[in-house]
This record gives sequence, C-alpha cells and structure tokens, in this order.
Amino acid sequence: MVLGFSRFDPKVVAFRNDFCLSCGVPRRAHQVKTQNFLTFLLVPIFPLGNQRRWVCSVCNRNPHAQPNLAKIGQWAIVAFFAISSAGAWIGLDDVVATWFGRIVFPSAFFLMLRYTLKSKPDVHLRDKLQEVSPGDEAGCPLCGQALILQNGWQCSGCGVKRMPLRQT
Repeated sequence: MVLGFSRFDPKVVAFRNDFCLSCGVPRRAHQVKTQNFLTFLLVPIFPLGNQRRWVCSVCNRNPHAQPNLAKIGQWAIVAFFAISSAGAWIGLDDVVATWFGRIVFPSAFFLMLRYTLKSKPDVHLRDKLQEVSPGDEAGCPLCGQALILQNGWQCSGCGVKRMPLRQT
C-alpha cells in the first residue's frame, strides 16, 4: 500500500460490560486509545491525532457494529438481480453475453432472495443492552489488581477505568 492510514501504540484505557453484536452475547469491551498516522510506504508521515474506540475483548471488533448486511442492503441487491434478470431477456447482439445473463442473473437472484429471507433479522441494540449486567467486579480484568474509587472506579495497578454502559 503506497498511501494509507495506520494506528500505532494501542493502549487499553477503560473497560465495561457490553453487548457484542458480532459475538451475539454480552461481553466485556475495552476502550483502546491509539495514535493515528497517515502513512506512505508504511512509514508514518503525518499525525492525525489520537482516537479512542471500543472493541470486544473476544473478537476485537466494534461491539455495536452490525456484523452482516443490513436488511435494506440485502433487498436492494435482490432488486438489482431481479432487474438484471429481466434485462437479460431483452436480447443483445452478443449471443454469449445474452445467455450468460439469462443463466447467471436469475441464479444470483434466487440465491440472494433465499439468503435474504433466511438471514437473521437486524438486532435491536437497545433491547440487547438491557440484558447486560452492570460491572461490579472488585478487581481489574487486565492485571488483577484492586479497583479503587478515585474519580470513578480505577485500577490501582494499571490505571484502567471501569466505565458504565450507556443505553443508546
């Protein structure tokens, strides 16, 4: 990659109990602070600042990101293949392309239609966040030291904070 974006120096600064949509169950999430850089040939060129983002402790993904295509996107793809299937029967000058379209587009239409009808419905995050129990551990999940009450709950060893889960 000639020109890109890289994150350097990841550091866990907080944790909370959360619901991970990728895993599908309540999990612990970590807030990771990184330094972001614009890179050229993998060499940092220009600092873009610091970023804090939440990641699942098991799958390392954003816990609130939808893991699959949204239903509206799936139905848009089904509509595209339906229109393409109808268009393939209009007839083009190229016989090979015409028959290719007459075979491939209807097949893709039926496969995508089946996938869309059988896929799980989008998860309502607000309902799933109600299932998450608030953090009540006395020790740090990262280093095992005791949590002390100092501007919120904070680890006495590594300084990581326990954050409450916002019901968004």
